[in-house]
Amino acid sequence: MRLTDRTDYALRALMVLAASGRRHTVPTLAEAFEVSANHLTKVVQGLQSEGWVTTTPGRGGGVELAVAPTAITVGQVVRAMEPDLHLVE
Repeated sequence: MRLTDRTDYALRALMVLAASGRRHTVPTLAEAFEVSANHLTKVVQGLQSEGWVTTTPGRGGGVELAVAPTAITVGQVVRAMEPDLHLVE
């Protein structure tokens, strides 16, 4: 199976949020992952629509986990983020 960058960044963002246990801003995460903040914003919106993260706008805002880290599996994230789950050689 070949995963898209969207899934890669979603997994990375969830791991950082789970490991730190605190709120992070999208620009800070984007800089750490060396990806555009606009692209990461779309990824975070996908995570938010699944109910895994919450976002707080404005000064002091950011992204944080909405559920316990143990409530999220890699398989759930892959299925939610991948448009098509085609197997490749």
